Amino acid sequence: MGFKGMNNDQEELELSFYPYAYVRVNVMRGLLFKKADYHKLMKMSISEITKHLQDSSYGEEINELGVKFTGTELAERALEKNLEKKFSKLRVVSDANL
Repeated sequence: MGFKGMNNDQEELELSFYPYAYVRVNVMRGLLFKKADYHKLMKMSISEITKHLQDSSYGEEINELGVKFTGTELAERALEKNLEKKFSKLRVVSDANL
């Protein structure tokens, strides 16, 4: 199991040395919306999109930010906060070399 990606030093990474990070990334990737989901979202109103996000892995952020924001701003801020949380989690579980 290897990943031929490049880090800042342009060295090849072998994910076999980082199995936990590899699994975490794959789990997170599985939670992303699929292409068909985007087609559905494009046909929804902003309130329907927000409800859809709330019923997905973005629910915590929608509930937390729904007190302050509505509409497009709520959806955007929830997506941003969720992404920030995921990157922070990856930094914690990953070796500094990654």
